[in-house]
Amino acid sequence: MAASIAYQMERILPKKCENSDYGKTYLDRLTKMRINRKLFDLSLHVDGELIQVHKLALAIASDYFAVMFEGK
Repeated sequence: MAASIAYQMERILPKKCENSDYGKTYLDRLTKMRINRKLFDLSLHVDGELIQVHKLALAIASDYFAVMFEGK
């Protein structure tokens, strides 16, 4: 399986990939993952409610969470 993934990456990497609307695309995909409940890696308990989140999104949005997740 790893060899198959490496082969696929070799085919993709040489191509020039551009997306002038990268920021919007990134946020749209992150929103879709949230709506479809995909790839959450942390759950927060807030006012009795369980909220599943992406640590990367929290770390980008908040220095507080970035420092917390670095664990240093």
